[in-house]
Amino acid sequence: MDLGSHFGFVRKWNLIGPFDNTKGVGFKTKYLPEESVKLDASLEGKEKEKLKWVSHQTEDPYGLVDLNKALGKKKDSVAYAYTRIESPNPAKVYLRAGCITALKVFVNGKQVFAREEYHHGMSMDQHAAVIHLDKGVNDLLIKICQNNQTESWAQKWEFQVRLTDEAGVRVPYSIAMEGGK
Repeated sequence: MDLGSHFGFVRKWNLIGPFDNTKGVGFKTKYLPEESVKLDASLEGKEKEKLKWVSHQTEDPYGLVDLNKALGKKKDSVAYAYTRIESPNPAKVYLRAGCITALKVFVNGKQVFAREEYHHGMSMDQHAAVIHLDKGVNDLLIKICQNNQTESWAQKWEFQVRLTDEAGVRVPYSIAMEGGK
């Protein structure tokens, strides 16, 4: 059984980072991906390095995206995950996320959820937001922040997202990754 599909986990993303989160400034800072996502763009990162979007598909059955593995182990950093959700109909949907660190969620350019808390544990569906998907392609952007704690339990930098109805059952959607806004 494909648990990821059964539960509605989003497993295909474009990732970029690290941007600066020194002393927690990144959570409130509006980096360029929050203005416009251009998958072929080169952006300036935390250490003035040039960053490119990288395609990532998690094989984790619960849709877990490990940013330490995908982008490298970083501290005091912000990463973005971007995908395009194609909905067959307009729909009220529950976006359910798990994230061990601070995160913000944007749908079609509008912030729909934010929680600035670090290393508070992670569980499936620990964060939820009611969102509206338009018929057709919808942009989904996740901002994931990491702080600088050095304890062994504070090293994880990961997230998971799924799309469901009110009861937690997967809603119909597909990934439409081409392009960017």
